[in-house]
Amino acid sequence: MHLHDGELQALLDGELSGNEDESLRAHIAGCEQCAARLETMRSVFRETGQLLTALDESPPAISADQLIEIAQRRHIPTRKAPRGIAWAASVAGLVVATVVAAAIPGSPVRTIVQNLLEELGTESSEPIAPLEPWDAQTGVAMTPDGAIEVVFEAGQPSGSIEMRLIETDSARIEVRGDPIGFAVGDRSIQVENQNATASYRITLPDNLSQIVIRVGTRTVFAKRGSRVLQNEFDQDGEFYRIEF
Repeated sequence: MHLHDGELQALLDGELSGNEDESLRAHIAGCEQCAARLETMRSVFRETGQLLTALDESPPAISADQLIEIAQRRHIPTRKAPRGIAWAASVAGLVVATVVAAAIPGSPVRTIVQNLLEELGTESSEPIAPLEPWDAQTGVAMTPDGAIEVVFEAGQPSGSIEMRLIETDSARIEVRGDPIGFAVGDRSIQVENQNATASYRITLPDNLSQIVIRVGTRTVFAKRGSRVLQNEFDQDGEFYRIEF
């Protein structure tokens, strides 16, 4: 019976107890096949270290968490390993292999890794753009219970609604113009805007299971999960805007 790769790796890394280390070394001393495999692994690690040392520039770094995040964004299905340790080892091996390949001058993997890092940077690392001062006269804020419906009681002869969905816990409506009343529930904000000419700025959590915005009986925006079902807003980047 031969040693498996995990045992050989643990031996090389010095992770075994004294008794385990002695037992594995005794086996290797009497098994040519395991001894050859151990020497091959040791040689690969040695050459990899020499290659990285000889580089004239550092390779781009990418972590296991970043790889997992990219896979989740792209809805790439993953299989559960029978053991958490096996999964962690597989991901770690992928990270090492990717970084080593990217380190080789002229390697196409370097470009691939750089593109992945740029994808992470543009989608998860960019700060949210600050809002311009709005001189709001009134407003309301609440923490919705998983979903929200914003209902304007009526249309208006003038005014606008500006909305954005961001990483936040609170739903907020700011009002500029006429004083406005609100009725707030666990999952709803009713805007008492009959006969008003105000403008509204709405900020909502982007991770809610459902978002609905109505003007009177008309649904102007509806989103379930990540899917937008109805949208009458004009969109400019992260901002949605509609005129009454």
